[in-house]
Amino acid sequence: MDYELIFKLIAALVSLASFWFVVLNFRFNNRKKLIDEYTVAKAFLEDLDDLKNKFVIEKGYQAIAGSDRFDIDVIKHLLLFPNPSCALNDYRMAHSFFKEHRENGRLKFKWRFKSVWVRRGMVLFHAIKYWLFGMAVFYCFLSPFFIPDFAKSIFFKLGFDQSQQWFFIAFTLVISVYIAISSLYKLAQYYCVRRLFDQESQWLNFK
Repeated sequence: MDYELIFKLIAALVSLASFWFVVLNFRFNNRKKLIDEYTVAKAFLEDLDDLKNKFVIEKGYQAIAGSDRFDIDVIKHLLLFPNPSCALNDYRMAHSFFKEHRENGRLKFKWRFKSVWVRRGMVLFHAIKYWLFGMAVFYCFLSPFFIPDFAKSIFFKLGFDQSQQWFFIAFTLVISVYIAISSLYKLAQYYCVRRLFDQESQWLNFK
């Protein structure tokens, strides 16, 4: 009897079962979160006209927004957008780009993000950074099978032996993964900013 083959099959089945458990657990938690959000929003918004206590009203809006850091006036503003759920999610993602309070009835950028050319430049910068460090991650994963000539040349010039090369590759992989993920997160923030302003412009045209 091939015990090694049996062990590999059991390990594969356990890994597959673990993966499906994580997927199902994520879907269940996401569904539960949506139900909880619906329950809170429905209860608060239906009773809003009868509520007198400012503290309760403030906490109700914060519960809908999912944060106690946002200005209540901004939350009310976002709830009037064509797709308020999407607007709240986008604002949670990109709120650090905006001033705390609205100006002239609109969301306003902090001073360093006001210029559209600055924002486009930052998008290009993070896109290039994501591509460069994404390639570094790719080559690090490929290194057990193939090390490019330019990398071999660098190792030779630095005088690295075999163990030092693998330490350098592992270190580069960790740093590159972190920078690539942070760049992707920044790109997602700029995408959320774009969607927020599209929705705000659409809402203002509807008024």
